[in-house]
Amino acid sequence: MPAADDIYTQPNSRVYRAPLVVGVLLLVLLIFSSSTVFIREAWPLEFFQIGVYALLGTYLLVGLRRTKEKLATGITPWFVYLIPVWGIAQIVAHTTVSSLETREAVLRWGALAGVFFICQVVCYGYFLQGIQMSMGHFRTRTTMLSS
Repeated sequence: MPAADDIYTQPNSRVYRAPLVVGVLLLVLLIFSSSTVFIREAWPLEFFQIGVYALLGTYLLVGLRRTKEKLATGITPWFVYLIPVWGIAQIVAHTTVSSLETREAVLRWGALAGVFFICQVVCYGYFLQGIQMSMGHFRTRTTMLSS
């Protein structure tokens, strides 16, 4: 009986191909957003957010992997996931100065948290550190350019 980690390295395994497909789709979305970052209209950002949410929702609902996900440990990754939750808490408690801008920020940070989650899941067992570092630089630059 092979160990649970062996299914990630077997080329004929569905579990082996699924993260690769998700990773390629995420890469297409990131290339699209990089090439349209200088367009002043809102549609490129909205298209990117819809794509990330669709990819994340499909991944979670279909359950491309049936095993336990290998996510980063520690408290730091939770801060990435809590950023959109903080905005939602402000909207629900009516403590935000501008509800519209807070909603836009929640969608933007939620999409970036989705990219972070997908990167962690896809990169396990492949090229974890290099890809996560480059995605981190990409997220930082995209956030700085969109502000």
